[in-house]
Amino acid sequence: MSLLPLIIQLLGGAAGGNIVGGLLKNANLTTILKTVLGIIGGVGGGQLAARSSQRLWV
Repeated sequence: MSLLPLIIQLLGGAAGGNIVGGLLKNANLTTILKTVLGIIGGVGGGQLAARSSQRLWV
């Protein structure tokens, strides 16, 4: 198993969480919380995408 996809999911999720958190000015979230939530979303989304793409090719 390669770690590259996981690293991409972590970095993409962290960046996405901070971007979305920056757009939501009314949400009172710290930078650390935005990053952690983004990482969780990035990994979860990546896992869902991987599973759905596997089902398409079976």
